[in-house]
Amino acid sequence: MNVEDLRRALATAGIPPDRHRILDRPADDAWCLTRTKQAWKVFYRHRGQTFYPRRFKDESAACHHLYDQLARPADGTAAGLRAALLRRGASPCDFRVMEQPGESTWCIRRQGQVWQVFFFERGGKRDLRRFTDEVIACDHLSAQLFGG
Repeated sequence: MNVEDLRRALATAGIPPDRHRILDRPADDAWCLTRTKQAWKVFYRHRGQTFYPRRFKDESAACHHLYDQLARPADGTAAGLRAALLRRGASPCDFRVMEQPGESTWCIRRQGQVWQVFFFERGGKRDLRRFTDEVIACDHLSAQLFGG
């Protein structure tokens, strides 16, 4: 997949153009694809900050990654959860998926065979729930962010 294929695929999938920037100036609340002499970069931009940056050596891998972030259906796993939450309008400042907790954020982490979902505030975990099933843990986090 190249950049033109990516643009067509995103349009076909019904992804609004304001949700992404492809080889254009990065914009807030959008997935961005940029290129330097050394690498292709894909990242999410929010309030002027870069989230979830990934570097790729080739155009095709970068394009596939960006497509997955915007158009991959939610599969109920932690890997698909981040993209699904951002597509639904959640701010990357509001949650962490398998990352170091940020202040006042909902988090999901795997510890051994157990998934933990919790709100991190003032240096501690609040509303901690444990799950043995990844899909149920992801559903719980989504419910905390969007209700339901």
